[in-house]
Amino acid sequence: FFFGDSNMFCLILLMLVCRILAQDTEPPVLSCPSSQVVPTDPGLMTAVVTWSPALPHATDNSGTAPAVTLHEGLASGAAFPAGVTTVVFLAVDASDNAATCSFTVEVTVFCPTLPDR
Repeated sequence: FFFGDSNMFCLILLMLVCRILAQDTEPPVLSCPSSQVVPTDPGLMTAVVTWSPALPHATDNSGTAPAVTLHEGLASGAAFPAGVTTVVFLAVDASDNAATCSFTVEVTVFCPTLPDR
């Protein structure tokens, strides 16, 4: 196959070894918003909660932006029920390395103050 050209054989072998050794094993870096505590919307047992950006920013050592998805919880702009909801995002890079980040949304029941009689 390489009849007499050992330099070409060595070069191809070196390229294959370098490719195998250079596999990406580093997960992406993902940063979630801070946790939030919000009152229920008046007259409701829920609160519409938003954060920006709706999907957290993620970076990767490959230079290509990893895919970011909502893994658990509700999305920005949803009506969150009273209580604590954990929101988890997942970032996956082209080498299938994954990272998660999370935060909580606590919705407290809004009770208006009644005027004195």
